[in-house]
Amino acid sequence: MENRRVSDEDLELIRRAYRLWRAGDFEGLLALCTDDVEWIPPSYLVGITGPQVGKDALRAGIEAYFESFEEFWPEPEEILDGAEPGTYLALVRTHTKGRGSGAEVTIDVAHFFTIRDHRVVRFQVIPDRLEARQVAGLDAD
Repeated sequence: MENRRVSDEDLELIRRAYRLWRAGDFEGLLALCTDDVEWIPPSYLVGITGPQVGKDALRAGIEAYFESFEEFWPEPEEILDGAEPGTYLALVRTHTKGRGSGAEVTIDVAHFFTIRDHRVVRFQVIPDRLEARQVAGLDAD
């Protein structure tokens, strides 16, 4: 595999997306995506299955998280260059607080991004980090 360097512009776009999520600025987050953004939710998300297309679908997915959680924010630990140009794998620690229960749980997952022309065109949540490395075309070490 060719050793490429993460694009500074793409890296800043991804970091900005996480900052906007943490600030609760979901409209600002959606503005970083193309109108036909494809979102692939995790299999454990109740009520939403399979690939979703468009900002409205992504907005509905965000709202679905907050039906179960009072607090829910992903924090990137590391962002890696994927095997294909414009692809990035973020290793993420997700912080949650259950709605009603108040139970606080931290979940380690991965987010796989495809970016074109400074916009997110595809976003996939992958619960298993080893699988995520495979999806991104990276060695599993």
